[in-house]
Amino acid sequence: MTQVFLMFFILSVTLLLIGLIKPNAVLPGKSLKARSHVWLVYGSAATLLFVLLGMTLPEIQVTADQGAAVEVSSSKGVSQPTVVLKSDKMNAIVSDPSKYVNYVVDVTSKISTNVDVISNISKFQIWADPVQKKGNIIVVYNGAINVAQGDTIRIKGTVGKKLSGQVASGEWVEAVSIIAQSVEKVSQ
Repeated sequence: MTQVFLMFFILSVTLLLIGLIKPNAVLPGKSLKARSHVWLVYGSAATLLFVLLGMTLPEIQVTADQGAAVEVSSSKGVSQPTVVLKSDKMNAIVSDPSKYVNYVVDVTSKISTNVDVISNISKFQIWADPVQKKGNIIVVYNGAINVAQGDTIRIKGTVGKKLSGQVASGEWVEAVSIIAQSVEKVSQ
């Protein structure tokens, strides 16, 4: 639809410019062939089409970080750039989670806890840095999955908000969340 509005907008602006020079060329059959009438007809059309064009343009938000891969996707069916954060950006997400909410992630890590499945929702934790076992991240997946503690998995999803809660030992912990769209076992 955007292309149609763009095409008619360009056409109306072109006819407006031609009509301001030679009104007879763009107002055939009209008894009143004045520049003011050209402004009224083609200026109004250009204004209306400009507004419609602005309303139908896809939203594009690019905030690229170093090390982030850029992929093309869209929820509206129109291609737009989306930043995809890879495994090397997990420490940055843990250090400033509010900055990365709703970012798309495609990460590989090891499951650091048992997988809890309650009401067909799987929850488990991974490390932002699995080698040094630092940076706790909670992964939430809508569905049951066949993975266990110690498995290396690939997660595709989005960064959620920071979660906090009390663990079995009684201490309060905070962790970044990832809302997973897919969880794939890489190895055990």
